Amino acid sequence: HTDLFQGFSNNGEIATNVVFRENFAIDCNGTQIGNVSDDFELERISRWYWLNNIFIDVEAVITLATPYQHWFNNLFVQSGRNTAAPLMFRKLSTAGEGQHARVFNNIWVECGSTPSNPILGWYSLEGDTSATALSDYNLVLGSGAGTVKTGFASGGRESHSLNGVDPM
Repeated sequence: HTDLFQGFSNNGEIATNVVFRENFAIDCNGTQIGNVSDDFELERISRWYWLNNIFIDVEAVITLATPYQHWFNNLFVQSGRNTAAPLMFRKLSTAGEGQHARVFNNIWVECGSTPSNPILGWYSLEGDTSATALSDYNLVLGSGAGTVKTGFASGGRESHSLNGVDPM
């Protein structure tokens, strides 16, 4: 598969304070948004900012196994269909950990492997990554207006977010 964005620190590379802004990806079948890892957990790949990007019909997820990934003002439409969510913050034993995620003011419409599933379709905080993540002011919408996602806003997160509301 093709990755739109990719970053690894397995050879000692350093990429911190990187900004991805105003990118537009559409009709990317066989493509994943990306794969980013801090292989030795030394924060050599960290503090990336994803601002005002648009992902429409990008088939696969972005796996984020690196700390301090900030996602602000992005739009995801029918993306991440190969998994439960377009954004996956993960702890991988050989590739780092997605701690300290920040996810604010993003929109997810009909995303994930099954958009009508009430517990899929936005971001995924796996394992310990949820303890340090902050998120709010997001909108998630399943298969049409009124499709409330029961798993969204769990654990006190997303108190100002919109769930199942028509974005228009």
